[in-house]
Amino acid sequence: MRRLVGWAMQVEAAEASVIRELEERLLQPDVRASAAALGTLLADDSVEFGSSGTVYNKRSIIAA
Repeated sequence: MRRLVGWAMQVEAAEASVIRELEERLLQPDVRASAAALGTLLADDSVEFGSSGTVYNKRSIIAA
């Protein structure tokens, strides 16, 4: 059982690393300026909250 738990934790860490990398790509100016890159990275039901409290969906993020 311990092996299984250790393996699961390694998988979770690997998945977290991939998610973090993808999230950090969204912060890169060249990605933010590319509708194609954003369209690939963002899920259709993506929601983003601006510092002003404004809510953005995938379409409005790509249009910005």
